[in-house]
Amino acid sequence: IFKSAMSLDGKVATQGGDSKWISSEGSRAVSHRWRASLDAVAVGIGTAIADDPQLTARIDGVHRQPCRVVFDSTARLPHDSKLVAEARDVPLVVVVSRAAPRGATDALETAGADVIVATGQNEPARIASALDQLGALDPPVTSLLLEGGPHLAGSFMDAGEIDEVRLFIAPLP
Repeated sequence: IFKSAMSLDGKVATQGGDSKWISSEGSRAVSHRWRASLDAVAVGIGTAIADDPQLTARIDGVHRQPCRVVFDSTARLPHDSKLVAEARDVPLVVVVSRAAPRGATDALETAGADVIVATGQNEPARIASALDQLGALDPPVTSLLLEGGPHLAGSFMDAGEIDEVRLFIAPLP
């Protein structure tokens, strides 16, 4: 499921480059309910670095957090990010390519993240590889909320892996 928020003119960030506040408080609450109902929530490395998200479901009554997935081909996820800081408490999977430096992937694993290596000659093939591996985890990821990054969304679209689109459209000029 691809989820995005945009303004009426199709922009996904404010003029200052902030993508966090395009949508409203109500739409963010709905997004947290969606997170709680699915196996995983995913973003690309650009979103992870720009927004430093938690990717958790922060609403009352949530007893299980989704697995957080970051598509990060070269293992650039900062070790002081919220995602890595909470990796021992809330599952975090970092999807890398073969180009990721071994030292960087080892450091992520030491911090508590699971690292999977997506293979393939192009981005759509690597998306398919990553999804296959996510589905083989214990517990398996069988539903995923794709939240961030126009580049990652385009790669999922090119791979034919988006089954549903959920859009929030804000009346911003």
